[in-house]
Amino acid sequence: MMKKLKPENKFPPSLQVYDKKELAQFEELNKYGQYSAEFILVTTELIMIQEKTNYPKGTMNIKVFESFRDKHDDIFSVVSAATFQGR
Repeated sequence: MMKKLKPENKFPPSLQVYDKKELAQFEELNKYGQYSAEFILVTTELIMIQEKTNYPKGTMNIKVFESFRDKHDDIFSVVSAATFQGR
């Protein structure tokens, strides 16, 4: 999703890839946790738009989400990607 997003120059930003029609596939997840699947999807997109706007060539969020996706990564790899300072 993040690779499709473009930097935004208005406030509030418009959602660019979120489609309410795709929520049905996540409906079962609404039985668990505190937040709805819709809330998580919209929040994630807004965070990604923020990174694209402030750091157009940034890859931090992509690396974090790829760490979640890659089954061979353990929790240390995810935390490491999320807290990397770039120094």
